[in-house]
Amino acid sequence: MMDQVSAARRGLILDQPFFGVLSLKLELVEDRVSTKTLKTDGKKIWFNPAYVGTLSKYELVGVMAHEVLHCANGHSWRREHRDPKLWNEACDLAINPIVLSAGMVLPQGALDGAPYLGMSPEAIYAKRQQEQQDSSPQPQQSPGGGGQQGQQPSQGNPGEADDQGDEKQDQEDFGCGEVVDCEDTAMPEMKADWSSAVLNAAKQAQAMGRLPAGMERLVHEIKNPAQDWRAILRRFVQENASSDYSWKSPNGRYLHMGLYMPSLRSESMPPMVIAVDTSGSIDSLVVSQFAKEVNAIVDEMQPEQVHVVYCDARIQGVDVFERGEKITISPKGFGGTDFRPVFKWVEEEGIMPSCLVYLTDMAGPFPKMEPDYPVLWGDTDGYYPPPWGEHVRVQCN
Repeated sequence: MMDQVSAARRGLILDQPFFGVLSLKLELVEDRVSTKTLKTDGKKIWFNPAYVGTLSKYELVGVMAHEVLHCANGHSWRREHRDPKLWNEACDLAINPIVLSAGMVLPQGALDGAPYLGMSPEAIYAKRQQEQQDSSPQPQQSPGGGGQQGQQPSQGNPGEADDQGDEKQDQEDFGCGEVVDCEDTAMPEMKADWSSAVLNAAKQAQAMGRLPAGMERLVHEIKNPAQDWRAILRRFVQENASSDYSWKSPNGRYLHMGLYMPSLRSESMPPMVIAVDTSGSIDSLVVSQFAKEVNAIVDEMQPEQVHVVYCDARIQGVDVFERGEKITISPKGFGGTDFRPVFKWVEEEGIMPSCLVYLTDMAGPFPKMEPDYPVLWGDTDGYYPPPWGEHVRVQCN
């Protein structure tokens, strides 16, 4: 079977140079004992010859590309505290569409990632985890109150049923290819090594006009590594929380002298504005995490008011929260995307905000002129940079 796997790798090099060049970084290892299908840790690809024997040569090429994508996307060191099985599932859902869009095939039963196209494994994991929690039955007290909550009467031999369940669980695999954690001590070196390799492979593939669709985002993310958006959001609000001066309202104390001087905006933190893109492109889990972080910051900074503005192609609603009130974010709209109405609304309402934070995927027209108050774009997509203002990638985890 080693010959078949090696042949599949040669096929990648010839037909899919991006995947093929990266596959050469991985040592091929036959494993009949601990590997059910294929698996990788970023250094090796282990394969079970019995499983490989069930695949056509085209499916094997697709599975090899699948494993390469696990490594290229850093799935071996991004799991952190997450459940291994659900993490594998989320990673598969993220990369399978890329394999298929490159013209390759995957074995029957491979997870269909089409509904999650463009989402990160972290976002998919959070979404799937929430779906599982929502669908889990609530424990119920058994009639008479004599048994344990949620306990169902057993059918047949309880011991036999448990044994069969354990065996089924043991036989459960991780789709068409598993990703396992790399060693902690090797993580920094591997991250740098794979980032460099991906950029080089992408450069070669682009020169040949054969960079697979969907890989542009990966290349962009490597060139623009993720930031701690919570820390940046907190720093941004804190920097603009103190009393400040504004040229919009002149200081009357100096006007009689012919001097146009700024006036103090507020003795406490002036109002802040939070704009939420409600075009339907932002996942509810991202909104939930964003709202949680905003509440923590606002509770600390105590602005006079917080205006939450919902906007798609036009303003869909505004909620105003007074000092001390808990902020809730409930998107309304789901039309197109246009950022201009929010800034026009702020101007028309005569609000002089300490700052404005806009949560969006960045896909829309911007105002031509930058306002005279600080703006932070919370970018949920990570692909379109704003023409002005601060910018941070907001990722769900």
